[in-house]
Amino acid sequence: MALYQRLFQTLSHGKMQELMDVSYEVTGVPILAVDIAYNLLRAVPKNKTGDYYWDYLVEHKRYDMDMTVQLYTDGIMQSVNEKEAPYIVDWGAATEEFPKILGVIKINNIVEGYVVMQCKKGEITEERMKAMSIIQEACSLMLKGKTSENSMESVYLKTFINELFNGRIVSEKQLDLWRKNCRFFPKPPYRIITVNTNSSSEKNVLSYISKYFQNLFSDQMLLIQDRVLYILQYSLLPKMTQMASNELYIFFANLTLTVVSATRLKICLISEIIKYRRQTLCVSEKD
Repeated sequence: MALYQRLFQTLSHGKMQELMDVSYEVTGVPILAVDIAYNLLRAVPKNKTGDYYWDYLVEHKRYDMDMTVQLYTDGIMQSVNEKEAPYIVDWGAATEEFPKILGVIKINNIVEGYVVMQCKKGEITEERMKAMSIIQEACSLMLKGKTSENSMESVYLKTFINELFNGRIVSEKQLDLWRKNCRFFPKPPYRIITVNTNSSSEKNVLSYISKYFQNLFSDQMLLIQDRVLYILQYSLLPKMTQMASNELYIFFANLTLTVVSATRLKICLISEIIKYRRQTLCVSEKD
């Protein structure tokens, strides 16, 4: 009860570091929080622990590509869709000597990050599992307050991409209506990328890829639906595409994902959206 009261008192301050400090003080084991792309939010303590993956993350604030791929290969990234949080992660390269208690940070029932306790063998207890249940809930509430998107522009654009990729905008005339009614509208040249996962257990992998794309490109809209990530990039400049494209294909080559399309479009948006959405659905039906 003391942990519950202290954690939820920190919510009014809106500081993740304070929330991690209290959690560490009460549980007595190192703890950190990351977003869905494994960018470090806060960690306590900050000194090295002897756990390579943990120490690297605390020092560099994020994992490199090879480490992220290893988390995917070991099934740790996908495990959030197969287990009920909090749960124990005691397999894979990141946890061989230091098993973890993993909590999940959710906003509107979508995985947005993780909170992790680092334990040595014998340190995973029922009390710490119960504490993680409280901590993950507090982290979710704090991030929800920080990432809330209630602006009309944001809602409008999300509605637009949802209508577009669900095939409910089917003519240039309909598209013109959106152009007139929206204060901001994506301009050509465009590029469409659609990514399929191999199973429903990899849903949060799509969330990771979505966050990864956001760090590479500023001008884009993203939609995750079923087992598909739809990406519409716009206002593409030649100098920004080649290097980012190379990095993306290296990234996708390391994961068992299907990239249906990645193409540049000059003008015609609607016909190409319909075409590539049809290809995506065909791939999904074959899986």
